[in-house]
Amino acid sequence: NEALIAFAWLSVIMLVVLLLLYGYLAYRKATYNKRQLVIYEVVRDLEQPDSPLETYLETGEASRRLSTKEPYRMEGIQEALQHRLAVSNTPEERRLIYEFAERYFSGQYREALRSRRWSTRMNTLLWVEQFRIRSLEFDLLRWMKEPRCSEEEYFQILRILSKLNSEHIIAFLKESDHDMSDSQLLQILL
Repeated sequence: NEALIAFAWLSVIMLVVLLLLYGYLAYRKATYNKRQLVIYEVVRDLEQPDSPLETYLETGEASRRLSTKEPYRMEGIQEALQHRLAVSNTPEERRLIYEFAERYFSGQYREALRSRRWSTRMNTLLWVEQFRIRSLEFDLLRWMKEPRCSEEEYFQILRILSKLNSEHIIAFLKESDHDMSDSQLLQILL
């Protein structure tokens, strides 16, 4: 009889735990979906012919509608700019995109590079490489000398320095602390 009561209590506790877990997962999924919807709407709006992004790329003048202060807006603008870089044919358009990213994203990227989370730092490094943010070069050089800098981060920073045509890249490539494969060296040098 006591075993049956203990089993019933254990079953109730397990059911409550499972319901709480389900509620938490449903909440996370709903917030993720909301975030993705906002990002999608920002990208869609910026791809319109009369968008502030198109105006900026034609005139070089950024409007307040390109503000990155609203939640998830920066992510949407990043996605739209990344798409434009992929299809851009003119060096002038690429230059304007790099200048925009330098002006509006570098502060947030600098902060994200100080994150304790490796994934946040790596994702930021990928964006820095994509937009060739030159103002972060010394932050990147400082991070490469930190003992906490992972091999993946080190390699990614070398790729960024290569794209920025940094004079510091040769010194870091000569270091024997980081053995890189031929494939990695080719990625850096090409």
